[in-house]
Amino acid sequence: MSKAGKVLKIANVLRKKSVLVATVAAFGTASAAIAGIAYFGQNAGNLDIVVDEESESGIILSEDKNFLYTSPRLLADTISGIKPTSYDRINTEYVRNTDGNYGSESAKYIGYTFYLKNVGNETVDVQMIMTIEKVKNYVDECSRIIIFENDDNGTLYQKQEDLSTYGYTYNQLYRGYPSTTFFKNDNVIFDRTITKLAPNDVIKYSFIMWIDGNDPDCTDKGPRSIINGALKTGISFKIIKEK
Repeated sequence: MSKAGKVLKIANVLRKKSVLVATVAAFGTASAAIAGIAYFGQNAGNLDIVVDEESESGIILSEDKNFLYTSPRLLADTISGIKPTSYDRINTEYVRNTDGNYGSESAKYIGYTFYLKNVGNETVDVQMIMTIEKVKNYVDECSRIIIFENDDNGTLYQKQEDLSTYGYTYNQLYRGYPSTTFFKNDNVIFDRTITKLAPNDVIKYSFIMWIDGNDPDCTDKGPRSIINGALKTGISFKIIKEK
């Protein structure tokens, strides 16, 4: 992609005089053009959350905090026609207070809240891995994913940026963004360990995913256009057994 194409979508930004960027475009210019973006999986969901088969007797999932309904697999709803937005326009508290699916009416982001519980008799460590299962038309380049665990401030994940080109990450331009962690690699978003999950312990997770219009890679021009792109992710849980 040309330099001009890459900087096309740095959006609605820089109201602080202390922040200087050479090229700025008005937010919303990409919204209509990128209306074709979707998340994979009419039947599979855009987020597939599973417990490893060998771990099903020890940990379980639910969309209900009281675990009236449990399952070793959860599927978040698919949303198509995604439009670019930014973190400061997402109602994170609404998502965190809504069990199960939350999709904004304007189709600008996906939200999903679920619970993990230790139903076994032993305290265990659990591996939690989030992966990119499918991607089309470079949507992963400008997608953002935030995971909230219980009452924490959340961790924001994005793909590694080419700082040699821009000299900054766009998150540095905005106050109020959570700390950013780059994807572990092209296929794995994160790989973390839940330590000492005791019997009957419950962890609440809220997941939000969006196309960020502030990202220079959010473009509808050139060979790396994200029009008609798509993205599907998955989270898996597995009890770590002692060797």
